[in-house]
Amino acid sequence: AMLTNTWTWMNAAMLVLTILLYFAYQAVHSHFWWFDAEFWGTAFYCYSSPVFWACAVLSLTSCIVVDMTFEMIRLASNMTIVDLGRKIDNYLTHFTMEASKLARKKTRRSLLPVKKRAIDHQWTRR
Repeated sequence: AMLTNTWTWMNAAMLVLTILLYFAYQAVHSHFWWFDAEFWGTAFYCYSSPVFWACAVLSLTSCIVVDMTFEMIRLASNMTIVDLGRKIDNYLTHFTMEASKLARKKTRRSLLPVKKRAIDHQWTRR
């Protein structure tokens, strides 16, 4: 889930929603004994334990670190043509955004002396 190329609000919402739905499903599943008698009440016992939450956070973090490390190694050593295209596209997008920012700054700078001269001219004309 973390190896997406574009993050939108929908990606983030679905990631959070799936985690919340998993915990909600476990709570509902353990609440009714006729679903699974051996699982009855275990979710509430686990949710109240700090060890459970520490293990959940540490296991998710370690999985993400391992996945991201393998992806970085793969991109550094064995880049495919699709990966190369994405890299070029990201570079061009960044370059275009920086060029448009620079053009706006130059436009503002070039208009400033014209405005200042016009104001000075108004005062001297009176």
